[in-house]
Amino acid sequence: MTYTKISIPKRPGGGAAVPKRDIINIYDANDIAVDAVRHLGETVVSSDIVLAGGASGLFIQADRPSISAGYENSGDVDAKVFADKVEFDYPGDNQALNNFIEAFAGRGVVIIIRSCDAPTKIYGRKCNPLFLSAEPTDSKDAQRSHLVFSQEFGDRYLPRVYTGIIPAVLEESLITWRSEALWDGDEEWISR
Repeated sequence: MTYTKISIPKRPGGGAAVPKRDIINIYDANDIAVDAVRHLGETVVSSDIVLAGGASGLFIQADRPSISAGYENSGDVDAKVFADKVEFDYPGDNQALNNFIEAFAGRGVVIIIRSCDAPTKIYGRKCNPLFLSAEPTDSKDAQRSHLVFSQEFGDRYLPRVYTGIIPAVLEESLITWRSEALWDGDEEWISR
């Protein structure tokens, strides 16, 4: 599909903040069997993301006001690229979160964020996923982890509005059980 030129008027209240749900869905890029299809100039994706048999994502419940999602633009005039970026705070300290940070360091992910009054958006893709960096704080002022997920490589695609079926995520009790069960006594993360 190619881009169709249209004029873009300003919407009343269009610059107001959009409240996001505090649930951040995270999918290991290696678990994605079929990625959503993207077309240049069309920022809505209606095809589904399909996970490999038996795979599911997980969620992290973020501090809602800290959620920031978008992209960064860089490159020469004839080689402009966009890099998706999602960041948020997780309040407190939690073993399941720490296990996730350690296990997913260097592993690519795709993130889906749902908003209260706006379309669902997808960040990253199977062949150009987001990567995690974490900044913990444990001081007299706060105990939290600031998580930043960003693409290592620029891409010609912006984050997409996602209208497909949202793949399954583990429930909280399963996340805790799984993160404990996959950690063996030799302090090695066991792959599935």
